[in-house]
Amino acid sequence: MRLKIILFIVFVLQISLFSQTNFALANESAVVINEICWMGTQQGWQYEWIELYNNTNKEIDIKNWKIKNGKAKKETLDIDAGKIKAKDYFLICRKQMTGIKEKCDMEISKMSLNNDYQKNGRLVLIDEQGNIIDQTPKSNDKKWHSGDNLSKQTMERKNSCVSGLDNENWQTSKQINGTPKAKNSIIIADLPLIKNEDISKETEEQKNKTQTIIYPSEIYINEILPCPEGSDAENEWIELFNKNTFEVDISEWKITDIKGKTFSYVFPKATKIPGKKFLVLTRQETKITLNNSGDGLKLIQPDGKIINEVVFEKTFLGKSYNRTETDKWEWSETLTPDSLNIISESEAKENLFFNDYPAKTETIQNSFDLEQEQEQEQTKFFAKNPLMRDLKQNKTVKSFPDVFIASMLAIFSGAIIFALKKETQKLK
Repeated sequence: MRLKIILFIVFVLQISLFSQTNFALANESAVVINEICWMGTQQGWQYEWIELYNNTNKEIDIKNWKIKNGKAKKETLDIDAGKIKAKDYFLICRKQMTGIKEKCDMEISKMSLNNDYQKNGRLVLIDEQGNIIDQTPKSNDKKWHSGDNLSKQTMERKNSCVSGLDNENWQTSKQINGTPKAKNSIIIADLPLIKNEDISKETEEQKNKTQTIIYPSEIYINEILPCPEGSDAENEWIELFNKNTFEVDISEWKITDIKGKTFSYVFPKATKIPGKKFLVLTRQETKITLNNSGDGLKLIQPDGKIINEVVFEKTFLGKSYNRTETDKWEWSETLTPDSLNIISESEAKENLFFNDYPAKTETIQNSFDLEQEQEQEQTKFFAKNPLMRDLKQNKTVKSFPDVFIASMLAIFSGAIIFALKKETQKLK
């Protein structure tokens, strides 16, 4: 009898421990909603996505899981297939995005994240058995807890080990368009609410790792003057533009040319460009020489990433090369250092011609230079020969045969006049 009682107690304890273990696992949020691109990207509002993250050291099958909006009337996203590797990400996209095509693990065209958070309610991750695995915070406000629709900065989780219901565990990404299938811009190494062996190891790893630096995008080479009137050494310049609404520190970034004897200019510490403002760099400052026969520039971040570049094949005296709103480049006679670029309608048409026939650009430019020289010589000639100028203006001199005939007529007329004059003298 005593043996039966002991066995019964052991059985009850085992059930209790098993239940507590399951409860702990359910609260550890093995898979979490890690980042939400509810506003779309700079490519367009329709490029929305949700990123999940696997907190554990084991692969997890999420087939038949769902993501629901907090309000029941909203559509449910069915995850029909897919596994998340240990410490890895799973990206659900509304539409495949240019440049990260391989990153989207699943495309759901019906997914729609309303910019009004109240209409969404909140996002809830549910497993195959109907258990709530993770969810975003509740809110009485119409706004999402973080993220920026104007700058296209996403809503990201600070710590994957802290509850998704915690308002303070969400922030606006420092990276434009977010960090799909990559570490969020800032990792907060707070201790998790519930510890287990796997999460404790991850926390220690986070403490020992240096925070990844994310450099902002939207810094452009905006206008260059490679062939100025006067001295190139004194008058060449390069203009950068910060398209962001916030100030960007470009210390230790560098800009380099690409042809001939190249040179790199490293921006000194505390070099900053205010939001929607310009930075003009002179040749004396950068020591970069822009070759008139063709050259280019690259803007490079401290991590070696080329953020922007431009190439030109031929220059035009006194004209600057300008970036347009559509990221094309056009020449303009209106120089606008430290201000918005200006390209006239006639220049746009002329640039269109040169862009359509790049192989002929050098020949056309040489012809243009030759015509200028010819015009200068003609001006000198007509100053000494006003009769020929008048004839040209009246369009009676069109070609060499016309000039020859006119000259012969003039000689013949002169001879007749001379003969008549001699005859008159004889009669006298």
